[in-house]
Amino acid sequence: YTCYTHSMQTTLFQDHRTETLCEVDRRLTSVIRTLGKRDRLQPARQLVLSMLGNRTYDFQSRTAYEKLLASFRTLEAVSRATPDQIMPLIEGVNFADVKAERIPSALSYIIAVHGNLRMDFLKDMPTRSALSWLSNIKGVGRKVAAAVLNFSTLERPALVLDSHHLRVRSRLGIIPARYNAEKAYDLMMPLLPTEWTAGAIEEHHVKIKILGQQVCHFSHALCHQCPLRDICPSAFNIPSDQNNFAHATQKDRMRITRVRTH
Repeated sequence: YTCYTHSMQTTLFQDHRTETLCEVDRRLTSVIRTLGKRDRLQPARQLVLSMLGNRTYDFQSRTAYEKLLASFRTLEAVSRATPDQIMPLIEGVNFADVKAERIPSALSYIIAVHGNLRMDFLKDMPTRSALSWLSNIKGVGRKVAAAVLNFSTLERPALVLDSHHLRVRSRLGIIPARYNAEKAYDLMMPLLPTEWTAGAIEEHHVKIKILGQQVCHFSHALCHQCPLRDICPSAFNIPSDQNNFAHATQKDRMRITRVRTH
């Protein structure tokens, strides 16, 4: 997939932020190698993995997910499990006690409403309707709903936004500071180049996340290493964690607090 050339962008794109997104993606593609095509999970399994991954590192949520499936074998069995049965298997994730309650509850809700855990019916819904359907499940916000649609076998065009994405896009001037995932999603989706497929949107998500994890840190951004430094209005002007704390997401506040107390 590609964006239009610069001359075509000037004519066709109605918002300069779309042009910025194309340039950002082009530069990141030249320096970040993603894994390419991968085996996708069924929607219900992606739902569980994404719920486990909320405010948790990927390797921790993946480990918890694998333990859960190894123990219960099927998601139907997970839906019948008690929080006390689930808790020891997912104790490595953040807010494990909350997730131990919400995961079986979410699966039970889908079975009660739809009759089973096959969620392919979401593929035929408009994306906005599918997001709303998923968001009716307790514990499922915009980030998790978008992950189910985009990362799973549904392969729908939905942009997953976590704290890294909100931080990077805010610094680039694409979204206002302190936007949450829902507001940012509603602003970002119309800005994405129309030729980007669901796979292209996922690749873009991965590249921005890697940039946020490895370069555009919350309190000590490595601007001198960033391939976007000459187009980023915040480059070399990132406030200290002391000044940024009031504007941090909850996850970043937790990270700063841990650093300050150790």
